[in-house]
Amino acid sequence: MSIFSKILQKVNTENKTGKTEHKNLFSNKEKATNKSNSKLYYNSFKKPLPTRESFEERKRKQRKNENFVPSQDISQLLNKTSYANLLNTAKDQFLDIQNGSTLTKIKSRLNNYWLHFKRFALSKNTQLTLILGFVSILMISLIYFSIFSTEFIVKNYAVSFTNGSYLDKSSTQKVVQKFGDNGILGVIPYNHFWFLNSQTLTFVAKKVDPSITKVDLIGRFWPNNAQIKITTEPILSTLNINSEYYLISRSGKVIGIDYGGNRQKVVIVRSSHKNVDSQELGKVFSEIRPDSKAGNNQLNRLYFIENAINKLKENKINIVRTEIQTVFEKDTDVVFYTENGTSLIFDSQNISLGDNLNRLNVLLYTTKIGEDFNSGKLNYVDLRIKDKAYYCYQNSECKK
Repeated sequence: MSIFSKILQKVNTENKTGKTEHKNLFSNKEKATNKSNSKLYYNSFKKPLPTRESFEERKRKQRKNENFVPSQDISQLLNKTSYANLLNTAKDQFLDIQNGSTLTKIKSRLNNYWLHFKRFALSKNTQLTLILGFVSILMISLIYFSIFSTEFIVKNYAVSFTNGSYLDKSSTQKVVQKFGDNGILGVIPYNHFWFLNSQTLTFVAKKVDPSITKVDLIGRFWPNNAQIKITTEPILSTLNINSEYYLISRSGKVIGIDYGGNRQKVVIVRSSHKNVDSQELGKVFSEIRPDSKAGNNQLNRLYFIENAINKLKENKINIVRTEIQTVFEKDTDVVFYTENGTSLIFDSQNISLGDNLNRLNVLLYTTKIGEDFNSGKLNYVDLRIKDKAYYCYQNSECKK
């Protein structure tokens, strides 16, 4: 029987008797049972006694629910707004900087990153991977810049010459043009900026002009400029024929026409010749004539002139001009003009240079003629006849 049934039964009894008894509705046994929240048994049927939870208890259980979201107060709502969040963040950062904690955090993070990097770099597999990657990139770049890229092919050359070396404009232009071609030496272009070198340049230049003995790479300038210095065979003589200056090398090769005004060791050819060019002149010094007694007459004569000038200079006789009659016919005479105006006439083939100089020294240093020679009174001294010496004074009949 439920409590409400008992209460209703009690009320009905009181209404019948007309008496109201103020007694506790529950017996002591029932009170004890309610306090202990135990179960009551009526007859043989077991049924729990219902109880009512308080508001605080229901709220506490509700908060234990995992989906429970507590209500937010004003401060939490303000923190969600951008301005409030920005102010709080700025305040926190300012306090961190003031306390020095920001630098500490940054330093700590960098140390952590460095430790992770060291662990990563110390790995053998990682090291091998990095090395292979670097080598691969280097090889690919090298192949591209050396073979496929034409940006670094040197095409601009600043040319200079060593002392005693010379090439005319035409020959120089041909050599530079050959250097600028995209020539291949093996696999890599020889004129690539990184692989340009003196040995290769010399090898290429000799094919263009055999008189070139060496090409020095002085410097290179990014990305396709270079400075070179060319060395040619020493100039044996410069022949002045028909107002043109032809450079003759020591091997007898005609290097070209001296357009640059080099004018080294000039020998004047008195006779005018028609249709003279480098090819025709080159035959004179390269071909041996049937009537030649010892090799090439004209090439030997140029060597004779060079040696005679040096020997006369040792005897303090300076030569200011040298003349010959021709190079295209059998001619052996050489005329040297000294500083004092006296000319010396030698035979370059039939009489040796030593014989010519001995007779000249006897004439100048053992006779009175030496003083007249030094004072410029003599017109010429002729040594073309063996064992004899002829001389002539200025303003005399022999001068004619």
